Amino acid sequence: METRPIWVDSGANETYGRDHILMRHFDVRRERQLEGIAMAMRQGVYKGGKARLDRQRVRELSSRAMGPASIARELGMARSAVYRLLREASASRSGHILRPVLRPTTPPVLSI
Repeated sequence: METRPIWVDSGANETYGRDHILMRHFDVRRERQLEGIAMAMRQGVYKGGKARLDRQRVRELSSRAMGPASIARELGMARSAVYRLLREASASRSGHILRPVLRPTTPPVLSI
């Protein structure tokens, strides 16, 4: 595979180069973070975060025929989180594997 140099004669190429370097910085940072978490898990130090959503309470309120908006208000959480928890609960009961929902994204607009 042939590599080509990035020419920074124009503003667009300069921005691309700067953005490319910035993204690489975040990639390296994320890799180091994951390595640190893996090492802490091996040592038994890292146990993960606390469960912040009460899954049992969401199921209980749902079984009382409360809607997702009412459940969200009652528990002080986002409706989207209630929908996600209810979907997870129904999938675990039916034995289905949850797959992430892929939403179409709009391509970025490039100005020249």
